[in-house]
Amino acid sequence: HIIQTKARAGSKAWGALPGPLRQEIDAMIERRKPKVGWKRVLRLFTNSSRRTRIVATATRKSKRYGTFPGIKIKRLQHLAVAIDTSGSVSDDYLSMFFAEIHGIWRQGASVDVIECDAAVQRVYPYKGKLPATVAGRGGTAFDPVFQHLRKQRMTRYDGCIYLTDGYARKPEIRPPCKVLWIITPGGTKEHTNFGRAIELPPGP
Repeated sequence: HIIQTKARAGSKAWGALPGPLRQEIDAMIERRKPKVGWKRVLRLFTNSSRRTRIVATATRKSKRYGTFPGIKIKRLQHLAVAIDTSGSVSDDYLSMFFAEIHGIWRQGASVDVIECDAAVQRVYPYKGKLPATVAGRGGTAFDPVFQHLRKQRMTRYDGCIYLTDGYARKPEIRPPCKVLWIITPGGTKEHTNFGRAIELPPGP
C-alpha cells in the first residue's frame, strides 16, 4: 500500500521524491474516507465542553434587524488526538488512524496529534497534511499521554481521542478532559477507561 510506504519512509527518502508525486500521494491518502461519522460523534462527545464564538457574516441576514451583516455561532473544538505508535500497531492501522484524524480535522476541530508508544514521542498540530514518518514502534502505555495532558495547564482541550489497538495496561492517571477511545478492528476495549470506546469496522 502506498500509504504504508509513506509511513515507513524516512524524511530524507520522502523529501527526495518529486514534489508533484508527493502531492499526489498525500491527496490519495487524504481521500481515504474515515470509518467514523465524526460530525455526529464530535457533537455528542464535546457538546458539554466546547466553546462558541460569535462572528459577523456578510452572507447571513440579521434576524433582528433584517440587515447585513448578520451573526452566526462558530463552535470551537480543541482536541488532543493520541496515536498508538507501538510495534503492535501495523502500518495499515496507522494509515487508518490518519484517515480518522483527517476526518476530525475536516469537521473544523483544532487538532494536536500526540504520538505515543511507551512514552510520548512527538506532539504537533495537524494542519491537513500527513507527517513523513511516525515516532515510536516500541511497547505500549496509555498513562504517558494522560500525564502529558495534565501538564499542559495552559492548554485547554475539549477532549482527547485515543486511537489504539487497546493492548496495554489499564491507565491509572485520570485525564483532565473527556476521553473517546477508537479501537482497531479486532482490538480490545478491556483496558480502556475514563471514557467510552468505539471499535472500527474491518475492511478498506
